Amino acid sequence: MKKIIHSMFVIIAFVFVLAPAAAYACSCLAQPDKTEIPRDWLRNFNGAVFEGRVAKIEKAAKSEYLLKVTFTVERYWKGVKTNQAFVYTASQSAMCGVRFERGKKYLVFAESSEGRFQASLCPWTEKEQNEALYRAYLGRGQKPKGK
Repeated sequence: MKKIIHSMFVIIAFVFVLAPAAAYACSCLAQPDKTEIPRDWLRNFNGAVFEGRVAKIEKAAKSEYLLKVTFTVERYWKGVKTNQAFVYTASQSAMCGVRFERGKKYLVFAESSEGRFQASLCPWTEKEQNEALYRAYLGRGQKPKGK
């Protein structure tokens, strides 16, 4: 009987030690459509807002779960003034990564974090759903200077 109890204890301990950690998928709460953008939104936004085309997508040097996306900037409103910008995002949408496509043009909203610009799926989705409203709010923007 002692052997059975001991064996069961070992099996249970083994299962708990080797059981995979819980995995969490990215989940965004549905946002109602906006009717207006707060007047001071751009001034208070901590990051970059620009329109650009994806020139390159590569794995980030520090993490296999992070992508470094290089944009050729066509217009900017905040955070970048040159014709090139780098935005980091998770490599999978399940980790809240934005799925950028090489050659495609985007209106980019990237928050400043840890000394670099980062795009995350939930805020990105809200901005994309309300892109016309943000474009009207932002106006024409400025042309970038060289690198």
